[in-house]
Amino acid sequence: MNPRLAKLIRSYLQGRIFSARQGKDLSSRRPIVAQGSLLAPTLFNIYMSNLSRTSSVEIAMYADDTALYTTSRGEDMVRRRLQRFLDEVLDWARSGTCT
Repeated sequence: MNPRLAKLIRSYLQGRIFSARQGKDLSSRRPIVAQGSLLAPTLFNIYMSNLSRTSSVEIAMYADDTALYTTSRGEDMVRRRLQRFLDEVLDWARSGTCT
């Protein structure tokens, strides 16, 4: 990766903190990724790209919207495939930086 591009992405991702207040209660501070910029959809798609190679379920992504689909002769098999893939996604998210 080009060092200038890496520096740009690093500056985009680092140092962004979020907390929420409800009345007198304040949540703990958590790191976040900024949304609403031109770079956000591209980084999201790069981050999510390895999911589309993990299963017979297909993924369609546009910006930060994601749709899952699969085909089979029976509705029950479609449900099982989608559920298996969702379980894989959950495991992937828990093992990485997603929560």
